[in-house]
Amino acid sequence: MLAADEMEKRLNAGAKPRTDKFFNVQPPFRSDAEEIVEALLLKAEREPEERKLFYQAKLIAHIYFDSSIDAGMAHQLLRFAETISYRQYCILGLARDTSSFDLYDEAAGRIGLELLSDAQTSFLSDCWDLKGKGLLWTGTDLDLNLYEIKPRYLGLQPLGQAFVKGLALEAIPPEDISPLGNLFAYGSANIPPKAANRNQS
Repeated sequence: MLAADEMEKRLNAGAKPRTDKFFNVQPPFRSDAEEIVEALLLKAEREPEERKLFYQAKLIAHIYFDSSIDAGMAHQLLRFAETISYRQYCILGLARDTSSFDLYDEAAGRIGLELLSDAQTSFLSDCWDLKGKGLLWTGTDLDLNLYEIKPRYLGLQPLGQAFVKGLALEAIPPEDISPLGNLFAYGSANIPPKAANRNQS
């Protein structure tokens, strides 16, 4: 099991399992740890995106060693891990650091709704969903729809930071993130080069 392998790696590296009541059986109920493992196994059985399983295993191991994550938050993170797509994992990976891409710095809708490609609109929709879950910062507290998202200012909310850390999303291959970053890079798709854009303003 991937999670067991990850736990063994941490133990061999000298990490210490959490020492709170997480592993304690509470009759007539099982321990929080047992419930979390069962939840992961049930989710893994019906997970259609196999690429997500590696990161979900990282999350289980992380929960076993981080006492700041209580049972409620652990189930919440597992629920996010199941319900959001691998592409949304990659969007969160992109939001960790957008500096590698010269991203459009205005509301996406200003490009022109008729000019946005299906891929760009789909990306914005995924970002909007992550915002609603409290994982992603989209550039302003005032955005009222997905077209007001400012790609350059994507960032992680505190819960998003915990999710990214728990799943070790920094390990997502750059080649999975680059196509997403390029969707709103200056000079790509229907976005003019930044120099030309500034000269027009």
